[in-house]
Amino acid sequence: MQVCQPLAEAANFSCHAIQQLEQKLAVLRQEHSPIKHFEDYEGEIHKLFIEAEQSVLAEDLTGLDIDVPAIEVSGVCYHRVLRSSETYQSAVGPVRVLRTLYRNGKDHSIIPLELQAGIVEGIGHQKQLNKLSGWLRKCLPERLKAYLI
Repeated sequence: MQVCQPLAEAANFSCHAIQQLEQKLAVLRQEHSPIKHFEDYEGEIHKLFIEAEQSVLAEDLTGLDIDVPAIEVSGVCYHRVLRSSETYQSAVGPVRVLRTLYRNGKDHSIIPLELQAGIVEGIGHQKQLNKLSGWLRKCLPERLKAYLI
């Protein structure tokens, strides 16, 4: 499936999340110089990297959004009806992004960001859903499996 839109601006390759990570690391290193409690320092570094990873994913997901009055998907024209924030689950936790919804008359809405990212039903991508399904098959009693899966 191809989602088309006119090119509005040149691509920007700077990553705000990485710049923030570098700044926060510099501050953390200054505060912990010399390192007195390595375990605490390690924990703080881990938190910074998770935050940066979530920010990078949010930036990249936002880049998949299309915010124009109308788009064409598989030969069908859809019109913008709503722009709102949504939280998606990622491998590093929740990622909140602004995305645009489109509708063709009374048909269901489509979200180009989700179509382009392979996000299923606003939950997550197929690999995440497969992992969850595998976990449910292993851990749930048989009667619940039949009901849920």
